[in-house]
Amino acid sequence: MKNKLLIIFVTLTCFIFCFFMINIQESYADPITQLPNFQYSGTMLPESKDIFNFRYGKNTYFKKLSGEVLNGEKLYVNKTPSEAQAMIYHIGYYQGKNINVKITLTGRAGGLYINKKDFLNIDLDIGGWITIKFEFFDQANNPVSIPLTTNWNKINKQVSLKIGKDKIRYLIADPTNQFTYKEESNGELTLQNNVTSAVDTGINSSLQCILYPTTEVSFNFNHKQGYNSYIKYNHENLNASMLSNAYGLDERFDTFNSNDLTLTAVQDISNNIADESNASNGKLNALATNFRKEIDSLPFSQYKIDGFQVLDSDGNNLTDLFSLSVKDENDIILIARNPKDNRLYNTTLMYLVKLKWIGSEEKPVDPGRIDNNGYLKVPFEVQTTSIPNNTFISKGQSSIFYKGNININFVDIDNPEKILRDPLTIPSILTLSFDLSKEYPDIPNYQPVFTPSNDSENNDKGILLEKTKEITHQYLRKNNIHFEILDKDSLTINQGTQTEVTMNFSVSLELSDAYDLYGEYNGKRQLIHHYTTSNGKKDSLTFNIPKEWIGKKVIFYVVSNHYNTESNKEERQIIAREPELRVPPIFSFGETEIKNDKYGILLPDALKNEIKVIDDAQVKWKINVKEMLPFSAKNKEQLLERIHFTIKGKEYILNQEDQTILTGETSTQLDKNDSIFIIITPADKPGKYQGILEWTLLNGPS
Repeated sequence: MKNKLLIIFVTLTCFIFCFFMINIQESYADPITQLPNFQYSGTMLPESKDIFNFRYGKNTYFKKLSGEVLNGEKLYVNKTPSEAQAMIYHIGYYQGKNINVKITLTGRAGGLYINKKDFLNIDLDIGGWITIKFEFFDQANNPVSIPLTTNWNKINKQVSLKIGKDKIRYLIADPTNQFTYKEESNGELTLQNNVTSAVDTGINSSLQCILYPTTEVSFNFNHKQGYNSYIKYNHENLNASMLSNAYGLDERFDTFNSNDLTLTAVQDISNNIADESNASNGKLNALATNFRKEIDSLPFSQYKIDGFQVLDSDGNNLTDLFSLSVKDENDIILIARNPKDNRLYNTTLMYLVKLKWIGSEEKPVDPGRIDNNGYLKVPFEVQTTSIPNNTFISKGQSSIFYKGNININFVDIDNPEKILRDPLTIPSILTLSFDLSKEYPDIPNYQPVFTPSNDSENNDKGILLEKTKEITHQYLRKNNIHFEILDKDSLTINQGTQTEVTMNFSVSLELSDAYDLYGEYNGKRQLIHHYTTSNGKKDSLTFNIPKEWIGKKVIFYVVSNHYNTESNKEERQIIAREPELRVPPIFSFGETEIKNDKYGILLPDALKNEIKVIDDAQVKWKINVKEMLPFSAKNKEQLLERIHFTIKGKEYILNQEDQTILTGETSTQLDKNDSIFIIITPADKPGKYQGILEWTLLNGPS
């Protein structure tokens, strides 16, 4: 009896359990083929602008923002509802824009792969659910609207997919599909595949969604029963699409002369292509892309096209699959040798048209083409010429940093390892001239050594043809020199010379060195004397000067030979020596007798010959003589006659008025035909007579 009761209890328990499992099933009675936006695969041809496929390529990477990333490859939410976020960078191109996507995963007991191998594959535990939210951004982190295309497969009866109905442009599935749908009150569409196998990977477990352009979209996956599910994301489209145009990119390059300089375009090519030329075989009959570089205004062209390279989204080199047709140096076409090659499909082709730098001193850049940030613009056009009747032209631009720096290093010429101050950096535009001849800042106790114009290594003037140019400005330590002219007022032409002066001076140098004495007038300097040693003592130097210095203020200074250091400067007036009149202080006519007749007494030749003019400067002069006191005795008696001069055949009788007795412009003296005498008359009285004459030498016209 006990055994019977046990059996009934077990049977009842099993019955109740089975009843429960059957009741949780939901019904999705309507097949998705009834939806107005449903299309069987192979029956429609969307335009390329209506499709964006994720391309996890060579440059794609992710950054965790929050939550849990298992093993560095899967966003994960555990059995407690939670959230995980990651940013995926460089996940594909849409019409030439590089797209980033922010993925937010919410829910419980599920995971989303974000690594390359398993990208967007989903793990769901029994009873788990996740919501995947995609938000799209461009490279500047601005939201961007794109028509995302998704294709998950291995969707079976255990899992439902929910998406906003207004987001869906097309739903595409194979004619053998068993997908059904249910419209929710909140405007979402719940989709379920009625296949029973949890591992079904056939075409009937795939569902492609083509969305309207949007900046964000969410997908909800709900695991309803059975065992854990693995939903695979398929990066191939179920349906063919039109060939996309190639789009020129705006690229920046920080080097002006390297193999990396290119005109760049991208073209996304689906796994299944159809167009007017190839009907439905999924492969192209032709693939050709035309590049046209904007022609620079001569003579300012800085780059020319020089080869090409083609890469797929994984970075594989496909250049050998293309040939080059050259229209001219600025217009080329890249043509696929075999457009049906599988390597050209289900990828993004990157066309890299290489640029060769041809800027030079003879071909300088037009400064007007350099923007405020120092970049030279190289615009170009791209057109996919293999699309029949295609008139679409995409524009791109390569911006090349076209500025360089000239670094000026300041060093001691005698010790080049000694840096005298921080380097000076002068920005300049490539291919344009520079002039650094004024970039010699003051450095205490040093003076610049200016670079010769023919010094190719340290030339201060030139053309910048490299990103960084090093220039060395050499400085010489100053040899502190004190120079003093001991003749305080002026320098006078030495007597008996026309241009000779004598200068007394002292020189003291901090560092022993040979030095030169210079005189400078009117900006022209003249070496006066070279001294082989510096003893710091006083010196007296007699030297000749240029005649133009006479009567002028002249600057004098010394320069040390090795250190090239100038002393302080002293200025002196050069004084021409005035004509000098020499006259005996006493004219003695001796003793004589008073006779019955008049007679004359001559001044002795010895005294007459002492009357002379010394004129080294050779200026015009004249001699005036007048009688200050007639010949008079103590008793105030006076001789009746005045003193007489006979000069150059002309006779002068002195009185109290100035009389010019002699003129000239050089040194002179009275000759043998000239005479000075007095007349003695019978009426004169005996006595001792004395008189005073005033002699005046005047400069200037006679």
